[in-house]
Amino acid sequence: MLSDLYIRLRSLFRRTTVNRELDEELRFHLQQQVAKYVQAGLTPEEATRRAQLEFGGLDQIKVDCREARGVTFIETIAQDVRYGLRMLLKSPGFTAVVVLTLALGIGANTAIFSLVNAVMLRALPVQDPEQLVVLQWTAHNGPGNIGMSSYGDCADQQKRDGGKSNGCSLSYPMFEAMRGRKDLFTNATAFAGTTEMNVSGIGSASIAQGELVSGDYFATLGVRPALGRTLEPDDERPGAAPVLVLDYGYWQRVFGGATDVVGRTIRLNNAVFTIVGVADRGFTRLTPGKSVDLWVSLIQTTPLDIPWSRGSDAGSWWLTVVARLKPGVSRTLAQAAVNPLFVNETLRGAKPVWKKADDPSLMLLPAQDGLVGIRRPFGQPLLLLMGAVGIILLIACANVAGLMLARGATREKEMAVRLALGAARGRVVRQLLTESLLLSIIGAALGALLAYAGASGLAAFFAENAYSPLKIDLHPNLPVLLFAIGMALLTGIGFGLAPAFRGARANVVTELKGNSAATTAVGHRRGGRLGLGSGLVVLQVALSMVVLTGAGLLLRTLEKLRSIDPGFDTRNILLFSLEPELAGYKAQETQSLYQNLQQRLQALPGVVATSYSSDALLNGGLWTRGVRVKGQADKNTVQTQMLAVGLWRSNAASEQTAREDHFPEPRTHNPRMKEEEYGKPLGWLFDLPSLKSKKY
Repeated sequence: MLSDLYIRLRSLFRRTTVNRELDEELRFHLQQQVAKYVQAGLTPEEATRRAQLEFGGLDQIKVDCREARGVTFIETIAQDVRYGLRMLLKSPGFTAVVVLTLALGIGANTAIFSLVNAVMLRALPVQDPEQLVVLQWTAHNGPGNIGMSSYGDCADQQKRDGGKSNGCSLSYPMFEAMRGRKDLFTNATAFAGTTEMNVSGIGSASIAQGELVSGDYFATLGVRPALGRTLEPDDERPGAAPVLVLDYGYWQRVFGGATDVVGRTIRLNNAVFTIVGVADRGFTRLTPGKSVDLWVSLIQTTPLDIPWSRGSDAGSWWLTVVARLKPGVSRTLAQAAVNPLFVNETLRGAKPVWKKADDPSLMLLPAQDGLVGIRRPFGQPLLLLMGAVGIILLIACANVAGLMLARGATREKEMAVRLALGAARGRVVRQLLTESLLLSIIGAALGALLAYAGASGLAAFFAENAYSPLKIDLHPNLPVLLFAIGMALLTGIGFGLAPAFRGARANVVTELKGNSAATTAVGHRRGGRLGLGSGLVVLQVALSMVVLTGAGLLLRTLEKLRSIDPGFDTRNILLFSLEPELAGYKAQETQSLYQNLQQRLQALPGVVATSYSSDALLNGGLWTRGVRVKGQADKNTVQTQMLAVGLWRSNAASEQTAREDHFPEPRTHNPRMKEEEYGKPLGWLFDLPSLKSKKY
């Protein structure tokens, strides 16, 4: 077997030497046979003639020997590739048009698939992600008498049309109970949403996205450190020293990849933390799309002065719990074991959350499916884009097929000559398909560059319009590479198959005669070929109409969205945000800061009015709180959307001047949404000084 492999490899890569050796060997055997006949009494001429007749022709023997090596197919493919490249270079204009057309089609599809892969298909960057489960509760009503925080890690939903509410937020005591089930889980970890932290002590102050995690976070996920160590269970114990772990990319950007970063101290929200390590390069975040720069222990919420965390309070559900199943324990078995514990605690515990009629339960979902992150808001638009660019690729293939048919009409005599010289029709088909594949491969290579630029642009657009910072990993990987190669092969065969079969059906007699009868026959065949071309034109027009219709509907939708009356005048409004707590301001000091800033901004020339709120309007943020209605017999709370706002101040003179300059016809807006239009409770406005906590 090894000797056969050696012969094939030698025949493939040292073909000239092997062919020379074959010629020498055949001449040697021929000369030996001639010598035998001469010794038998024949003349040299007769001996040579009889030896050649006995051998049956040296050229045929050479062909048989080459075929016996088993590399003839590869050699002919190489010949087809070389010939195809020469033909493409011979027609640079045609080649450029086809390559650019395919580059746009393949590049657009690859760009969208790169985003689909990064957002929806890529596995969680942890060890054995199929063993991880995320805990999610369901009930007929949401838990109205507790503080619940959700950060987009899971697909939380409120009750609609008789359905159930669900969420992944749990309390710290519930997490402790789940972590104690060593008979079901190898380990369990919890984390809270990312929060902005003021970083100082390393030059200019900056804002970083920090995540609060339990001490066994990295051990549960199987993430190793690239430098130093990761967080450990001791880092979560009361009184533990404040430490943090850096994200690999953040370490490279901010610290320049310095190896002496371990042991250095920095300030987070004016609290001193020690850097103990850098996470592995391959681990960027657990929830898809979430941007994380550093990790700190859950126990450090007090020094960080994070208002929405309530530590071990059973009435505060602010943690997402992820567990790793023990070998041999199925997800169904573990769910059946932990569900009674959850139901008993929420119905009959120290702080009951639901009534029996609410039918609460706890489910264990695969972490790959349960941690949706940005998959929920961006998944459906990406799939729609994938369908649209797929139609564009079909249009491109139809265009290129038409060009190939037109080019094939000019090469009919070439194909006829090849057939007349003995080339099989299958060989001609393979040659023409090789040229098509070369075009598609070159187009795919150029399209890959366009795809990376396009995907990066779309990712930047998504990040710019997101409620919180996003991190979409677009580095090339095997699925994207295989997709690009597959698209190149499919498009090459798709647009090249019909022209190849047409070229192989060339009539040798009529093409080589070149007389009037041949011309008439060719005209008839071209009439048939025109029929195929007409079909391609019809296909292009039909697909183009689909794309144009979709584009028109999209533009109409955008125009409708732009013309929606939001209930306030959106013209000439300047928005900016600030986090005074990150700069060291205490909660009781922020109100005076807001008022002072409001007065100073109000004094600026051209400013009509100023105000402030906990969230900017129309930014996608949602803050809900359970509210009891006075006098209502049912003591259950109603989940109500909230927005904390400040006092509105205006300059009468500036307002009048501005209105005369910009608003000659004042509009009246209804500041309250209609419940019958939106199908959900009205948002309530509260004055900021009356609120003790900021938001959840």
